[in-house]
Amino acid sequence: ELNFLDSVITLAFIAEGNYGNLMINKLELKLPNSQFSFTGNVKNLDEPENIYFNIAGKNIEIDPKDTRNVVPGLDIPDYSNAGRIIIPYVTYVGIPENFSSEVDARTGIGNVMGNVSFDLREDVIKYKGDVSVTNLNLGKIVHEKDLESNINGDFIVDARGFDYATATGKLDYKLGRTKFLGQNISRSEGRLNFNRGNVGLDLSYDS
Repeated sequence: ELNFLDSVITLAFIAEGNYGNLMINKLELKLPNSQFSFTGNVKNLDEPENIYFNIAGKNIEIDPKDTRNVVPGLDIPDYSNAGRIIIPYVTYVGIPENFSSEVDARTGIGNVMGNVSFDLREDVIKYKGDVSVTNLNLGKIVHEKDLESNINGDFIVDARGFDYATATGKLDYKLGRTKFLGQNISRSEGRLNFNRGNVGLDLSYDS
């Protein structure tokens, strides 16, 4: 336990092995109103360019106020509108440039459960995901009142790039009990195919 910038921080760390293969049996961090708990394996700490993670977190609770109070000098975006964040489970497997993650996250602006993967080894980012969301409010996330929403659905994406003009891939979705852009959507499902600025739609919609 230590005092840090007028806050009390508790850290518990138990590990075994070496820099090449470190087993983390316990990594627990407690802030005044937040807690983090991780276990797993880290390889190649002595070779930063080849570092590899297989980490799992459980029963994580994050109070945005702790970010401002514990590390006030860091330029961390304000996410206080998310409210208290509960993460029963999260994983990170891979290297920083090519990794996958499973997550179950619950916030005041929506809940997310699923898995995603990112490959950043080329100029264009490749990504895949299979995610379910409930009570998701895009307006609160991007601070745009016109996008206030309540989205409930499943999304499967397999794509390359985030720029509309150059991105390629497909997105399958199923929505239910959703409110978005002033529309009440009782059910909608379909596929969006996008190819360098061209988008093909195949969907059904019930308001």
